[in-house]
Amino acid sequence: MRVTFGLRLDERQGPAGADSFMAPVVGRQGFLGLLETYLGLSGPEVARAQRVAAYQGFLEQAQATVQRFYSQSFAADSVGTAARLLEWRDEWYLAGWDGSALERSPVKLRDLAAVEALAAGGVAAGEGERLAVVATAMRAGAKVPVDQVMLADDLELYPAAWATVLELLPCSAPLAPASSAVGDLGQMQTAMLAAVAAGKAAGTVPLAGDGTLEVLQANSQEVAQHWLSATVRSEQVDCLIVCEDGGAALDASLEATGVATCGFGAASDLRPALQLLGLACETCWTPIDVPRLVEFLVHPIGTFTAKARRPLAEALAAQPGIGGESWRAAKDSLMALDNAEAVLDEVVFWFEGQRWDRHAGAPVSVLAQRADRVNEALKRLASAADAEFLGVGPALHQCEAVLAGLAEFQRQGVALLVSRQVEQLVSQATPGGATNPYGASQVGCLQSASVAAVCSAEQASEVIWWMPSTPVLPRAHPWSATELAGLKEVGVQLRDPAAEMAALSRQWLRPILAAKRRFVLVLPPPGCEEHPIWQLVHRLAPSLTVKRLEGEVLAGANGLASVVTRVPLVTAERYIELGKPISSRRKEQSFTSLNDLFNNPALAVLKDVAGLRTATVLEASEGSQLLGTLGHRVVEKLFQQEGALAWTPAQAGAWFDEMVGPLLQEEGAPLLMPGASVEAHRFKQICRRAITSLLLNLQQAGAVKVETEAEIKGTFEGEPFIAKVDLLVTLANKRTVILDLKWSWAKGFREKLVEGRHLQLALYAELVRQTLGSLPVTVGYFVFQGAELLVAHPGVFEAAEVCAPESNVTLPELVVGAVATWKWRREQWAAGQVEWVDKRFGKLVQLGGPVGTLPLEEVGRYDGEYLALMGAGWRAA
Repeated sequence: MRVTFGLRLDERQGPAGADSFMAPVVGRQGFLGLLETYLGLSGPEVARAQRVAAYQGFLEQAQATVQRFYSQSFAADSVGTAARLLEWRDEWYLAGWDGSALERSPVKLRDLAAVEALAAGGVAAGEGERLAVVATAMRAGAKVPVDQVMLADDLELYPAAWATVLELLPCSAPLAPASSAVGDLGQMQTAMLAAVAAGKAAGTVPLAGDGTLEVLQANSQEVAQHWLSATVRSEQVDCLIVCEDGGAALDASLEATGVATCGFGAASDLRPALQLLGLACETCWTPIDVPRLVEFLVHPIGTFTAKARRPLAEALAAQPGIGGESWRAAKDSLMALDNAEAVLDEVVFWFEGQRWDRHAGAPVSVLAQRADRVNEALKRLASAADAEFLGVGPALHQCEAVLAGLAEFQRQGVALLVSRQVEQLVSQATPGGATNPYGASQVGCLQSASVAAVCSAEQASEVIWWMPSTPVLPRAHPWSATELAGLKEVGVQLRDPAAEMAALSRQWLRPILAAKRRFVLVLPPPGCEEHPIWQLVHRLAPSLTVKRLEGEVLAGANGLASVVTRVPLVTAERYIELGKPISSRRKEQSFTSLNDLFNNPALAVLKDVAGLRTATVLEASEGSQLLGTLGHRVVEKLFQQEGALAWTPAQAGAWFDEMVGPLLQEEGAPLLMPGASVEAHRFKQICRRAITSLLLNLQQAGAVKVETEAEIKGTFEGEPFIAKVDLLVTLANKRTVILDLKWSWAKGFREKLVEGRHLQLALYAELVRQTLGSLPVTVGYFVFQGAELLVAHPGVFEAAEVCAPESNVTLPELVVGAVATWKWRREQWAAGQVEWVDKRFGKLVQLGGPVGTLPLEEVGRYDGEYLALMGAGWRAA
């Protein structure tokens, strides 16, 4: 068997240019596995998470009685510290360490040697230790069927443990790189080899422009991707594409245009299946992290059916907490499911069981139970034939690794793990992430490589190096010069970053040397960092022209693309003539629907007539929206208490203090999260003061009844009309008051009343007249911040601020204006005319309707998606 062995050949993608048998091309992990198999040393893979957990135990033992150099870091992040020090240990063993230190060795080496004395045999072997076992077996006479090992890299670049094994095998040094092409490409290959060997570029290369060497660039990656797709479809050549970054996007474009994908694996730890375990572990902690729980419920992969998770997520978004009215209603709705009992058991297990403080820690057994539940759920999905669950394989490995790590902690007698340790353990279980399960290479794809170093394996007629930009350089050692000297003294032969840098410059030549007939360098869009290989090409051939893909290449004689005439986007005019009458689809009108119709009919058409709806993204409310909702709930709960209208401020305050804790747990959990304590304290302070002030105002006015969220139905110009009144207050003699609750912005609502723009309150007052026979004696706003009561009429609330309209407009007059505006807009719709109200057509005061209609007000602050359809710029809220 003839083996081709290179440091990075495990990253080779293929397909191979020629058939071969008993001639594997492998990197470090591939060759080590091959040797262990033939020597009978192979065994089950040990998860990194398990190794980290085991090493953490020995680190803790080593510092039990002695302060170690890592003790402070270990106290802050034990799992992360163990992971980093395990990397050091593995690198040292790979460089020839035997686990010992001298008395005069630096403290870090002595401390880790002390850990190693405890860890002997207790931590699964890393690459260096496995190589030592292989070397021992081969020295003892064990044979492997390897006739020749062809090295793809210089021997001095291989780690010491590998060098020891290679000395026991028949190895041949890598062939000296040489030019194999003719024409411009051949001259450039020769010149680049000479420049790298000399460490500088001497002279320039005269190019004949024979097409064997080309440099292309586009203004965007998408244009370049479509050029490549068109080229592959039109030219059947032996081609190798080298793409070190952005391969997933390139594959996506190739697939979209009908070309076989290369299978560039963009590994990521954010793949959906890999997110599930971390989200599941989040259910252990208190206070709850509402956004994470919503993510757990809406995640495409879950531990129980999505039909049950969706209603719970909606409830959690509406009232962010566990156990509130929305949550209980959502649970009740699950009873209609076929397996309702099992689903409810899942809900109790994940959301309603015991929780633990994230800083004190949760029992390891509890965490293992959750990981096992996720593991079982993933197994069920993996056994399904549905293609959408192709990506659960890496998640299964992740769960098994975490379970192994937790088992190791239990073996050590660790009782609790804090949230940071759990997060790190999950991270160590998926150190490389997972590739796109739908991104596999397809039959008929191009030869491809994700790193330039693997291009030494074989040549191709044409090589395309795709957008080389910022190179990944060898990392420096994390140890001081004294520590490096101490390691060398105990036989540790660490890699030489300077030698690696020199080798890297030679590896950058491999793609161009692999080209036998043509080499194409596709540069990234302008503004990106220039790769050293392009700098060298430009230095050697300054006359080489960078061809623009948008111009001479795509639109040239080869016909890969045609020029498209630029046409500006069409924007709507102020009046849109539809040519036929339109009418509302609503069964009931509301203030919101009238507000859209009156102030921007085009917006009303999109929402009402067209029935368009924006996408719904479930997320828990926060900020002022959450505070306002909670304020409403406090008032609602207050007036559900028997006799609350007669309470003293002390009684109201005592009730609030007792009620607010459970309320936040059930409906305002974001205020209990870390970092929200100031906002929670402020909410309690504002709300407590507000309800006592509101009660005093109502008592002074002689209120006998208060209805919250009162639903009132009536008609508006013959159309059914519905309203929900925040507070409908009944005074003596059956007089009524309408109050709208607001969390803040008293200044704005004061201006509404003074300027006579309180149309919503006027319409609600008209519904009260239709229902109860008389108009309310006043309407107004109660603002929580500042506990301000703003009303439109005097003589009702002694302590309220009276904000009478300056124009003396009455509630009935506002309704008359609304009726006139309604008729005007409906006449437009009957004629098939839709008006788009936008400032580009003039000021709002100039765009108003006929005499008697209401003045226009700006709407659409939260309707940017709809306005964008009209051709307006996006207006964020």
